Amino acid sequence: MERISVVPPQVDAASLSEEESLEENVVSAQQSNPIVEMSEGEVKKVILPQGKTLRLLALDLFGNREFWVYIYLQNKDKIPNPNRVPSGIELVLPDKSIYFINAADSQSVLKAKSLGTEILRTL
Repeated sequence: MERISVVPPQVDAASLSEEESLEENVVSAQQSNPIVEMSEGEVKKVILPQGKTLRLLALDLFGNREFWVYIYLQNKDKIPNPNRVPSGIELVLPDKSIYFINAADSQSVLKAKSLGTEILRTL
């Protein structure tokens, strides 16, 4: 079972011992509903696992692949090309309320898809 660790900003993941658990901050990529619930204004970070893309990460975390664009926008200072994101990179997750991320809302998905297409055209 692959796991995606969501690390709270006040915790340095490298300083934790193996025995210390971050169970409340870990999202399983294979859960039936692995959507991260974030409080408004709360900053969460994730380490991109081996074999994951921004699209797969967005699907796991937000319920739709099209929301990759918001992960990219939140981290574009360290991602020159959204099609080539190295595994192991620490990414700041976008605030769902700022970007109106809602997989159940077709307009939200359509807006993300349109923005993603526009960004990919400029590369």
